[in-house]
Amino acid sequence: MRSLVVCTTCRFSTEESYGPDGRSGGETLISHLEDVLRERELTGLKVARQKCLWSCKRHCNVWMRDTARFSYLAGDFEPTREAAEAIVKW
Repeated sequence: MRSLVVCTTCRFSTEESYGPDGRSGGETLISHLEDVLRERELTGLKVARQKCLWSCKRHCNVWMRDTARFSYLAGDFEPTREAAEAIVKW
């Protein structure tokens, strides 16, 4: 099973917890990831939500989880469409 576990409580930016629409950076990134996966019809990769991944200094955080290979925790993602596309490509 492959999934992208995204911290829902990650800040929107260094200065702001929430974006202009009231969502956290993690929730904004999740929305972009789900859009990219849907558009590319990648049904074998799922997005999961986690309240905290304990890496708050490196927001936004994504745990790239795979039961058949190594899993990685990565951070410093901006909550943007471009970041979502890069995460899915990786």
